[in-house]
Amino acid sequence: MEFVIGFDVDEVIIDVGQALFDFFNTKFNSNFSKEDFIEFDFHSAYGITKEQTIEYLLEFYQTEEFQGIVPREDALEYLPKIKSLGPNIRIDLITSRFGDDAKKAAYNMISNYFSDDIRQIHFAEHSSSNYGRKHQILESIGARVFVDDHLLNVADASTVCEYVFLMDQPWNRDAGVISKYFPDGFPDNVEVIHSIKDAYYKIDKIYNV
Repeated sequence: MEFVIGFDVDEVIIDVGQALFDFFNTKFNSNFSKEDFIEFDFHSAYGITKEQTIEYLLEFYQTEEFQGIVPREDALEYLPKIKSLGPNIRIDLITSRFGDDAKKAAYNMISNYFSDDIRQIHFAEHSSSNYGRKHQILESIGARVFVDDHLLNVADASTVCEYVFLMDQPWNRDAGVISKYFPDGFPDNVEVIHSIKDAYYKIDKIYNV
């Protein structure tokens, strides 16, 4: 039986954040940094609608800055190590990217860096009113482990995966924000990590129990 592990892409496998904030700051003559976002809420921060946020994201996905982003160093080192933990290990990516340019960049990343390590990429396309579809994909592929940075996705995934790791980011640290998704605190199957290296050691322990 396959041991399926799901990874989010943006802010987990690659760091998109600062390039994205630079793009929005240029558009709106602002100076937000990644650390300013205690909640991932672009439309409120920049005073635009959710629909406009998606339009700007589609524009950002076409930029050279986005297309040129490469995986994090720890992802390059530790994703192959995770894959090599056992012959039945399967790694899939689950991302909320949308639009042809964003999808193309994801496929290119796999072919250029992880062709031997990642089985498949799934696109949980979302609209301005629907962001929480990743758990449906996780359930359909039988994922036992999932890594993501967004509290909503982690909350949803915790209902279908045995182990869920929240990749530490500014927008998932604030106690008030966390309580919106986990009123009673994190359940036993949710744990905060800080790197793909952390994920490797956690998964190694789970897999070899």
